[in-house]
Amino acid sequence: VSQSRYLNEQLRNFAEIISKKNLILVINRDRMFEAEVVANRWLFQHSILSNVISHALVMAHPGSEIKINYLKWRNVHRLTIEIARIQEQKIALSWDRRMEVARRTLHLYQGNLSLENTDSSGVLMTLEIPYMVS
Repeated sequence: VSQSRYLNEQLRNFAEIISKKNLILVINRDRMFEAEVVANRWLFQHSILSNVISHALVMAHPGSEIKINYLKWRNVHRLTIEIARIQEQKIALSWDRRMEVARRTLHLYQGNLSLENTDSSGVLMTLEIPYMVS
């Protein structure tokens, strides 16, 4: 599964929300093209990316910046989504149903999902999934 391709599809699906909230997306696309995850396409796109992105968009404060980055780090693919300003800290760090579905699906592939506060009034979401070496 190409993370870049499916990330783009999900962002198109959420274009109306992004526009209405006047969100600024900063996406590091250079490295994303090298990301190939061995996973079920439908599960990865709908159970992981869709849920994590929708959670980020709902929690983002109108007009705030969202940075999306990818890198290979120690035998894992790491996708980070940093929301510069969120509407309510305690809600953003809670595990709602969307985030629980994404976390459990990532666990099927020995992956992980975490949320943490940033130094400012934002949140960093990190998705990690191992990559296969052929």
